Amino acid sequence: MSHKKINPQQKIKILPIENNEKINELIKKIKEQEKTIQVYTETLKRLQAEFENYIKRANKEKETLLQIGKHELIVKLLPIIDTFEKALHSIEADQEKDKVIDGIKMIFAQFFKLLQEHGLKPIEAVGKKHDPYLHEVIKKIDNQEEEGIILEEIQKGYTINNLVLRHSKVIISNGKKQIAVENINREEKNEQK
Repeated sequence: MSHKKINPQQKIKILPIENNEKINELIKKIKEQEKTIQVYTETLKRLQAEFENYIKRANKEKETLLQIGKHELIVKLLPIIDTFEKALHSIEADQEKDKVIDGIKMIFAQFFKLLQEHGLKPIEAVGKKHDPYLHEVIKKIDNQEEEGIILEEIQKGYTINNLVLRHSKVIISNGKKQIAVENINREEKNEQK
C-alpha cells in the first residue's frame, strides 16, 4: 500500500460559500433534532416515573381494599361468634340436648345466610346428571339409575358469583350394565349346579 505524503506547502481548498451555508443548515438541523430528542427523552423519563408511581399507588389501594373487605367480613362474623358463645354457655348451664341442637342450628343458619348474601350458592347434586364442571366423581356404583346420575353427595360443593368455589364430591351411577352382567353370571352359575 502506498501512502501519499502531505506537503505542508499545499494549498487547502476552500469550499464555495454555498457549501458552507448547506453545512451550517445541516448543523442547525442536527442541533434542533438533538433538542427534540432531549425533550422526548425527558418526557419519556417523566412518564415512566409517573407510571411507576401509579403502579405503587394502585397496589397500595388494592391492599387497602382487601384490608377493608377483611374488616367488613369479620365485623359481620362477630354476631355468629356471639351466638356460638351463647350456645357454649347454654351447654355448660343446661344439659338439655334439644336446646343445644337448636343453638347449633341457629348458628349454622346465621352463618350460611351471611355467606349467601355475599354470593355463595350450594351446587345441586343428588338426583342430577353428573357435570364435570360442578361435580368431582369419587366413586361409581352399579345401580338401577341411569348412568351418570348422582346417587350420593360426599361433600357439598359451592359457587360464588357463578364461579366454582369447591366442586361437589359425589358418587354416581354406573348404570344397569354391570348389574345385567352380574345377573347373567349368576344365572350361568345356577345352571352349572
